[in-house]
Parts: sequence; structure tokens; C-alpha cells
Amino acid sequence: MSRPQHTWNYFRAGGVVQVDLKTTEDLLNLGKLDQKLWMALAMPTRGLSSDSRTLDYIDSDLDGRIRPPELIAAIQWLETMLRDPGILLQEGDSIALDQFKDDTLRAGAQRALLQLGLKEKSTLSIDELDLAVQKFSAEVFNGDGIIVADASQDEASRQLIGDIIQNYASVIDRSGQSGIDEDIITKFFADLEARSAWFAELDKDTSLLPLGLEKTALAFQATAAVADKIEDYFTRCRWVAFDPRSLDAANRLEADFSAIAGAQLTAHSASLATFPLAAIGKESGLQLGGPLNPAWQKPMQFFIETAVQAILGQVPEKLQEEQWRVIQAALMPYSAWRGREPQSKIAVWDIHRVHSILLSELRQSLARLISLDLALAPEFASLALVQKALLYRRDLGKILRNFINFSDFYRRQGAIFQTGCLFIDGRATELCIEVTHPARHATMAGLSGAYLVYCDLARAGKSPRSIVALMTDGDSDNLMIGRNGVFYDREGLDWDATISKIIANPISLREAFWLPYRKLARFIEEQVAKRAASAETSSTADLTKTAETVANVDKSMAHQVPASKKIDVGTVAAMGVALGSISTFFALMFSKFIDLGVLMPFGIVALILLISGPSMVLAFLKLKNRNLGPILDANGWAINTVARINVPFAASMTALRTVPLRAEAFLSDPYAERQRPWKLYLLVMAIGMLALAWALGKGDRVLPEKLRSSSVFGAALKLPDSKIPSP
Repeated sequence: MSRPQHTWNYFRAGGVVQVDLKTTEDLLNLGKLDQKLWMALAMPTRGLSSDSRTLDYIDSDLDGRIRPPELIAAIQWLETMLRDPGILLQEGDSIALDQFKDDTLRAGAQRALLQLGLKEKSTLSIDELDLAVQKFSAEVFNGDGIIVADASQDEASRQLIGDIIQNYASVIDRSGQSGIDEDIITKFFADLEARSAWFAELDKDTSLLPLGLEKTALAFQATAAVADKIEDYFTRCRWVAFDPRSLDAANRLEADFSAIAGAQLTAHSASLATFPLAAIGKESGLQLGGPLNPAWQKPMQFFIETAVQAILGQVPEKLQEEQWRVIQAALMPYSAWRGREPQSKIAVWDIHRVHSILLSELRQSLARLISLDLALAPEFASLALVQKALLYRRDLGKILRNFINFSDFYRRQGAIFQTGCLFIDGRATELCIEVTHPARHATMAGLSGAYLVYCDLARAGKSPRSIVALMTDGDSDNLMIGRNGVFYDREGLDWDATISKIIANPISLREAFWLPYRKLARFIEEQVAKRAASAETSSTADLTKTAETVANVDKSMAHQVPASKKIDVGTVAAMGVALGSISTFFALMFSKFIDLGVLMPFGIVALILLISGPSMVLAFLKLKNRNLGPILDANGWAINTVARINVPFAASMTALRTVPLRAEAFLSDPYAERQRPWKLYLLVMAIGMLALAWALGKGDRVLPEKLRSSSVFGAALKLPDSKIPSP
């Protein structure tokens, strides 16, 4: 349904003109608003002070970013579900049941209230819904298609569910317990049937069990244990028969025996087990009753008792290779059957247990339990829809006020990208933004023109975090890497904050005014320190030289005659010229300053502006262009315009340390350093300069006749070159 042309309202804050969202019509016509007028075009779903569940609902493609079409779709969905979607522009987190236009949502809300025992209540809040969902999820049947052991009243079914969870597979139920779902049940019974069918082959083919089930299994196990070693023995025998010269090598060299002779040998020694099963001779056949390798004595004895005796009917003195092949052939069908064994966790289950489960009605019982649980799935789905509506009602309006416009930010109501407040260096700054990669963030954020302080946050039991704080008032004298502070997040938790990186830009005009004087004072301090260090070095060298001279005075006096020290006339003349030039300069400056007369205050102002003016102009230009956009863009936002932070607004974001007006203050410091009365000195100098100017007649033009210096002192006191006209 098309809507009539809508008229938008705009507001100005912080130097930025933005569209205002006040009415339901503003909300419903948002899709028609030119996106060039939107404050942002994209934002991330993490690192914001908003419920991640709401952001995930809006982020329909789950790519971690929210864009205009997703916000418009969220509003359109809310329009189909609520009678007045404009309530999300109002503060609150509850919805009246009669507000739900959709029957499914109304039924879900009623189910939640019933779960809480609040059947008569007509409104539902997000906290109440969360509690209802928590209680519903804790029930045995909660609509997730997963059943736990307690879901069955039948002992056999309960035991089977427990066995499957413990020995086969499991998933986590909404209640947090381990359970099984339909997929696990289907695969479990498929594995049971496969194993049962595999065992059924033994009944169909008698050749698989030449010695019966138990004896054939023992013979196969014993033969498999020694098969490789017996093969090795007969292969070595064929090697010797091929070339008798290999007899010694086939039995291993003497050096091989010597290598293990010094070790502590047992029947289980691995080094001994690598030697041949028995001594290789020119005659064929494995001497079963003769000496065998001690490491293989017990396995061979088990093989003789379970396989040789059972298959051959006797134990020959020597096992010939042909007899060995007969034993292998007799067990080959069983071996092939074992190779077809289905590979699953059911392999450890007793076959009788497998058959009993398959012959029972346990599968039907588990299927009924799954059906009972899934029957409640629509109820939980309705609760999920109600949760979505309540989250939108509470959070979507705020998200819009931080996406369509930045009204929450410019009206100081806490923007979603503001993550807390940093206390450091006698100030508290509210404009703190969480960052994931500070180094990468600083590359883009440095274009903002703001003074940025990156801090690493730490708190016991919490994962480390990083923030960037904008310093918008005060000065930067004591801000340095490594300095510590305290950060309070939006939940009120306190974190240790340590400065890890600083991007320096002007903070305030006040700082810019004093900057030249501080630089001058810093330069003078550095020069004094350098001169002091140089003088100390020179003094140390002189002392060292003097000490050497005193130590060797007896030798030096014998060969040297002290010369009289002469005064360098050129040096004295140069010093006089320098002092004269300096005196002339200050005298000229003082004379020009006195000549200003009543304009002397303007001269002082002009001098101050001459010194501080360039610094303040440069700072003003940078502060005027301070922009929040690059800082948010570096965090994954797509800011659509210039998000200016002008000087008055920026100053409101940082609070400086001040003593409360009504606080009792005891400011006398018993350990304070002795200070000179500089204010008194300056006052005396100012009075003296004014008195001298008056005595020289510089103020006679503006003073009454009685107060003129000519009237008080007479013409004799006037300087000969005075140009003051006579009254």
C-alpha cells in the first residue's frame, strides 16, 4: 500500500543538520527517506552497547554488519506484528498484549505469562519473557527435539538414553543437560542393525567357524599375534636355501648380539623381539618343541595350544611351511568376516545387548518421546517471536537514533558506540569507543583531528579489551604512554586502563593559548640543563686536572716557571659591546612601551596575541574540523556525512577536576615550598612604570590639570626634550 508524501523534520546539533524521528509516520516512511540523508550506511553488530540479540535479529544475513535494507525490513516486520510500531520511539521494554496484531505473538505472550503464574497480567516485559523462556527451557519437554534421560518414566528407556549419551553420542538440550535427538537415534539403531546383520553371517555360513565361535576366535587371535614372525622365519629359511652363504646373516650377525648383550634383558625386551623366531638352519621346519626366541615364547605357546593343535589335530615336532599355510587357510574365512566388521562405537557393545535392544520396543518409545518434545516447538517458536518483538520495542528506536541520525550522541543521551567513561589525569572523558585492533584503527582514526588516547583494559576474570578515548578538554602535559587510569563500562564494571598509544592533536583553545609559553619554558629548562651538564663536565675535568697537578707539583715546579695571567682586552671590549646592545634594546622597547600612554593595556593584549595568536588560530582550525567519522569508520562503520565535534560540544564530553563550591577546603599546606611574592613584585613594577610615565609627562594629555606632572613638579622637572604643551 503506497503512502502519501511525507514531510520530514530536521534538527541541528553540534554543527550537524540531521533528520528527526519523532512520530510513527516518520518510522513507517523511513524506506522513502533519501539515504544520502542518513547519518550512517552500515555499522558492525559487535563492540556496541546494545543487546547483541537485537543486533543479530536485525542482521538477517548474519554477516556481522547492519545496513539500511535490514533496518527497513525490521520496521516492516514490526508493522505487521504490532498495532502501533511507533511505540519503539518511546522509552520502555514492555508491550501490552492488545498491542499484538499477530495471533501467534499474542498466544506466545500469554504462554509466557502463564509460565510465570501471571495469567491476569496485561503487559509483558523483556525481563519477564527471558525468565519465562528460562523456565520453559528447564522443563523436560521444551520443544527443541532433544530428550534427556529424565524424559522417560520407563526404566529401560531411561537406561538406554543414558547409555547412548555416555557411550555413543549426545547433544546439549536447552536446559543445559546432555540428551539425544532424532538424528542420533536414527544413526544408533542403524549401527545396531549393521552389527546384528554382521553377526548373523556366522549362522548362515558354517565355514566361518571351523572350530566353533569361541575356539575359532581364540585361534584367530593367537595366529594373528605371531603371523608376521612366522612369515619372517620361513622367508629366512628360503633365503638360506637359495644361498647357504647367507646362513650367518639370516641369524643376525655377532655384532648385533653384542649390541644388546650389555642391556638388562627380559622376555618383553623390544630389542630382543627383533631377532629371528628361532635359529635358522639348513633343514626346513620350525622346531616347535625346541628353543624359541624368549620374547616370543608365550605367544607361540598360545598359538600352539589354540591353533596348531585344534586345526592340525596334533602338535608336530617341526611346523613345516605347508602346515602353516593349512592353518592360515582354515582361518581365512573367519579373518575375512572380521574384516567386514562395521566400524562404530557399537563395536564395544555386547552382541546380546544389541539383540535385546533391537527385539524390544525401545526405538518406538524414544520416537514417542521425541514427538512429545517436538509438539511444543511451536510454543517455543512463538516465544522467540515475542522475544524479537520485545527486543525491537526496547532497542530498535535507540539503534535508529544512532544510525539514521546521531541524536542520542549530540543530545548527550549515550550513543551505542560509547562504551563507558575513562578517568585519567584529573579528568573524565565520556567519548570512549571500543576497538579490536588499535594499531590498524589508529591509521584511519588519526584523520579525525582529535586527540586520541588508546588504552588497554584489564580486569580479573574478563578478557582483555582496548578502547580509544577522545580528550576534548584540558591539556596534554601529563598524558603519556604507560600512564594508568580507571575505566567504567556501561554495566558499571571498573577496569584497569593503561595508555598504549597517543595520537596528538589540539585539545582546547586554552591549551593552545599557553602552548608558546610552555614551549619557551621547556626550551629554557632544556638549555639550562644542557649548560649545567656542560659546566659540570668542565668542572669535573678541571678538578681532575688540578688533582693531577697537585699530585705532581714537585716535578712541575722544577721545570716550569709560573707565568703571570694577563687580561684579554679584546674579550673585555666584546663583553661591553654585548651588554651595551642588550641594554639599548631593552631601553628602546621600554621607551616605545611608555610612548603608548593610555594605550598600554592594548599593547599588552597585542603582545599576548602576537605570541599566542598563531598557536590559537592553528588550534581553532583543527578543532573546528574535528570529525568523529574516521574514528567510527576505522571501527567498521560507514559514516555518510561529516560528524563534527565542535568546541562547545566537545568540551561537554570531558569533565575536568574542580573543587565543589560548597566544599570545606583547608588549603594551607604545612609542607609547601617557600614561594616568592611574584604578584607583589609585578604590582610594584607596574606602579613604578606608571609613576615614571607620569613623571615624564606621558599622561598630561589626558589627565586633569591638577594631576599633571608639570603642575605638581613645575617646569624645572621636565626633561629638555619634552614635547608636552603648556596648559
